[in-house]
Amino acid sequence: LNCVRLKPPGRCSGLAVNSGEHNGSAMKYVLILGFLAVSAALRRQSRTQFNQSQPAQWPDFYPRLQQSIATTNALGDPCKAQVMLNHFYWGAGTGSKINCMAAAIIIALQGVSVPSMALCGAPGTGPAGQNFYSEMWRPNFVNGLGIPVCGHCHTSPETVSKQIYDDMAAIQNLDADLVRSWRHEVLTRFFTLKQPTASHIDQTLARLAFGGDYIGIHIRHGDKVSAGEAQYIDGATY
Repeated sequence: LNCVRLKPPGRCSGLAVNSGEHNGSAMKYVLILGFLAVSAALRRQSRTQFNQSQPAQWPDFYPRLQQSIATTNALGDPCKAQVMLNHFYWGAGTGSKINCMAAAIIIALQGVSVPSMALCGAPGTGPAGQNFYSEMWRPNFVNGLGIPVCGHCHTSPETVSKQIYDDMAAIQNLDADLVRSWRHEVLTRFFTLKQPTASHIDQTLARLAFGGDYIGIHIRHGDKVSAGEAQYIDGATY
């Protein structure tokens, strides 16, 4: 458990382990300490990860993004872009699609040379019988990053899966602070609700009149049901 990846260098709590001790009690004690240290670090990270009041720590994100967009537009056809963001066709849930898309954008923009980049918006259906781009993202979210869209890109499960796993391996090698800061920039602008959708949500919350704080429950009606992992239960039953 490498706490340096979870906390800035120099702020990592000291935890010495004698490699010569292999008895059960000692190892159990070390594992418990490690678990508590990692849990505390993750809690601190989660409290700051999406704090919109924090200024961007890596100001070169937007120049790199604009350079990528300009390069793509100069091609005359977004489908000729070097990096095709086809992650909305990943056969997993919404949260996984969003995280994978953010990771792909970060990986594309952090290199020495900035590639052309486009968002895959092909017609047809994804692995779960839906088109997340045309049915969910485009009607409800603003393309706040301005990434050009390609309408005839590859969305085969093999192509998308390979890209997803390559990205997940690559992002592990990037600086944790850069990833956290850039992910914040991507998520707050690429997944900003359009006004009609935001108004609908606000009106629904006002009608429910929860009052103060409340707990939200995510009912899995998508991939968990289509993949046969869970039985469909309608919202009224909950």
